[in-house]
Amino acid sequence: MLPCDFPNSVQVEPWAVRSFKFSKDVGSAPRVLADADGLAELLGVAEEQPAHGDFMDEVRIDVWMLRKALRLACAKGLPMIFFG
Repeated sequence: MLPCDFPNSVQVEPWAVRSFKFSKDVGSAPRVLADADGLAELLGVAEEQPAHGDFMDEVRIDVWMLRKALRLACAKGLPMIFFG
């Protein structure tokens, strides 16, 4: 993700292995942060790291960590790279 605002994710670096086509996607960190903030509000994620308890706490912790990383990327002007 890039620390600038643009509406849609964009495919970059296309490549192919035989008949299989691949590419990487680049998205806007501020847009994903806005979506993550909305999700956090829906799930009731606090500003501090959520404690473990029920099964939804794992999801809350993941959203909390994503928001923390996105805020840092946006504040420092850094890209975020995900693999998986």
